[in-house]
Amino acid sequence: MTSDIFVASSDEELLSCFPSFSALRPHFQEQEFLSQVRWQQAQSYQIVALKHGGTVQSAAGFRFAEFLAWGKVLYIDDLTPCPRELRGLMMACVPEASRLLECVSNHLEAPWLSTDKSIRER
Repeated sequence: MTSDIFVASSDEELLSCFPSFSALRPHFQEQEFLSQVRWQQAQSYQIVALKHGGTVQSAAGFRFAEFLAWGKVLYIDDLTPCPRELRGLMMACVPEASRLLECVSNHLEAPWLSTDKSIRER
């Protein structure tokens, strides 16, 4: 099976990420998710997704920002669960984007990493 990493930009691509995001943000319905992402995109938010076997398996929502404390950073707002065998591939794409844009660090906001074992061990 082939894997593809892409930046979701069209409505169709964003909605293909919804099942992954719903595991992390279950309070959203599809159209509400799409509207919220579109609003956040105006503030530099982007989604990068990993498609494997024709289906999005994981996605990360991030933005670039500059802080007095940290300098230019890639801030990961959302990191959806990823099947164990694909984690390395998914985790490689975010630091690469950070490196290309000369960020000094990456920051991850993912409380589920330490709190929800059922999601973490998917």
